[in-house]
Amino acid sequence: MNTSYSETMLFNVIFRIAQALIFFAFAFMALALVQNGNDFINYVNYFIDIKTFNFSAILTSRLEPAFGILVLFFTYLFDTEYFIYLSILLLSLLIKMLVLTKWHLAKSAIILVLIVYLFRFYPLHELTQVRLALSLSFWMLAIESEKKWSFFYSIVGCLIHFSTLALIPSMVIIYYTKNNAGHTNNRINIMWLLNVLATTITSIIIIRSIDLIAPNLKTLQMYSETSFGDSNINLFSIGILIDLTFIVGALLIKKHLNQICMCWIYINAIGILLFFTLADYPVMAFRFRELFSFFMVYLIKDAFKLNIYARLYVVSWSIVSVIAYYYLYFISFNSIF
Repeated sequence: MNTSYSETMLFNVIFRIAQALIFFAFAFMALALVQNGNDFINYVNYFIDIKTFNFSAILTSRLEPAFGILVLFFTYLFDTEYFIYLSILLLSLLIKMLVLTKWHLAKSAIILVLIVYLFRFYPLHELTQVRLALSLSFWMLAIESEKKWSFFYSIVGCLIHFSTLALIPSMVIIYYTKNNAGHTNNRINIMWLLNVLATTITSIIIIRSIDLIAPNLKTLQMYSETSFGDSNINLFSIGILIDLTFIVGALLIKKHLNQICMCWIYINAIGILLFFTLADYPVMAFRFRELFSFFMVYLIKDAFKLNIYARLYVVSWSIVSVIAYYYLYFISFNSIF
């Protein structure tokens, strides 16, 4: 009894140390690399405008008003733009860590989720697209909360980054799936099929509309001329191939996955679909793909509750992703994905 208790205590201490080390890795990366983000200078200029013109800058900016109000709050606390950005980044990270504490998972699964996020999403979200990162943090709260609060958090998420409005149909299906566990898959599959068709048609309509007005709008011209890292889009890059393999692998072991796991797969598939559909507008293509691929962390969470095949599947994908994105963000510094 005493030996077992001592071993448990030792394991818990090791787990807490591992958590602390990963958190410090997040913090160190923020302190060291945040100013290297492609969008950092744009945020700095925005913060200066907010400090100078207050609400008038919020109303005239192309950025979301809810984000502007948050920035205005932080301008009263900090003088330098660096610490304003860092505060928003840490708020996003804090919310995600709070959500993680609500997950009833094996400690090894939690560590895996943290590592995957650290290498796969953190550099591009918190360190570059901090509005999207913060918006997704509120969407995580929405997923974990009851109906009333779930609606509130999802609205906040949309108001911080309007692009996350695209998540609403998928999240409705997720909510339905969670509350109808054990029912036949046919109705849920039909809902996803309709979601994919609606997303495809909507994206095509948007593209055609943009084609008409893009020549007159500099922002839309930027979307059509550049991508992440200012490189041309690669439709079959290493990152896309990894994610496509991820989807195909899920279909091959579908009988070992439950309904909610397949929902996270379908969300990722919609991101890939939008990537190809919006290829003429690289910035939009990359960012919508990253928006939907974020929910891979939920697949890791839910697959770890299943059998050994599901666990091996997500662990294999996690290892490949960590290695690939470590090379991208910390060795090559090129947009090979």
